[in-house]
Amino acid sequence: MEKGLISVIVPVYKAEEFLEECVDCILSQTYTNLEIILVNDGSPDDSGKLCDMMAKKDNRIRVVHKENGGVASARNAALDVAQGEFVAFADSDDTLDKDMYEELHKRIVETGADMCVSGYKMFYGDYERIKRVPMPIEDILSPSQMWEIYLAEFRRYYSFFSSLWNKLFTMSSLKENSVRFQEWLRTASDGWFVSDCISIAHNGITFVDITSYNYVKVKNPNSISGREGAHERRNKSLNHLFECMKEALPQKNEEIEILRKCQIAVSSMIVIHVAVVENEEPYLKLTRGDVATILRYSNSNLEKVSALTLYCLPKFVYRTAFRMYCKRTRKPYVLQ
Repeated sequence: MEKGLISVIVPVYKAEEFLEECVDCILSQTYTNLEIILVNDGSPDDSGKLCDMMAKKDNRIRVVHKENGGVASARNAALDVAQGEFVAFADSDDTLDKDMYEELHKRIVETGADMCVSGYKMFYGDYERIKRVPMPIEDILSPSQMWEIYLAEFRRYYSFFSSLWNKLFTMSSLKENSVRFQEWLRTASDGWFVSDCISIAHNGITFVDITSYNYVKVKNPNSISGREGAHERRNKSLNHLFECMKEALPQKNEEIEILRKCQIAVSSMIVIHVAVVENEEPYLKLTRGDVATILRYSNSNLEKVSALTLYCLPKFVYRTAFRMYCKRTRKPYVLQ
């Protein structure tokens, strides 16, 4: 039996330094029935030429050249031409272990699910963190079951469901439900897209216990760019997530609203935290109401302590204290 074609979508922008390594990792997959769609999103460097050069070496690579419109626009352009039965996404500065698509495909075919989710590895400079799937891999969850678990342990699951690259989707579920990336979201479109995919996964969501995607974060992993527009877009994506959750779980609207309020406060705190730790002036101000919300509703002691000290202490004291904490624990400057 012929294995289904997987379309792997890679947006490309200012990626000439690391694109070849990423593409080589995809070409080296043990699962070989792939089409790799490289979308040159109007990159001003030589990324576009590099895409064309690689396409000449392997006929599984297809290149789309377009004017710059942002990562969401690039992914939509790839979806428009993708021919696969399944679709996966990769970022041009990340790498993959060779078994990733083999394992994801095997599981999604066995279960007939619309989405398969894996763990991953995160790299912050010299720091590595392994993020395993936090649930029994034999589970096949309906959208309402997934949202129920998500609500109960939001912090534990958010990192798994706010990103694209640790998942395999069926193309039929996306096309039948007209799921697209929101191009007006120049950043934070991943979480919006995945929220939609959870809601329309009528054949279920399944999991595989591998950590084969290597997510490389050069700068602070908490950073949502520190720019006001990026922060606002992230909050809009968060709000969309909670609207999807409310639609699936109307009986829990009050609980969802509490979680929404807490996470919006945490989002503001993270922006301020990043700026302070990197010795920049934050454009946001942490309010007494934000702190009260985090202290009351957050399940993270680190978030609670950070909110209280960030609000009460001078910036240089907070920066010094947090850097000492990170040095002692050998962790990056991240609130997680």
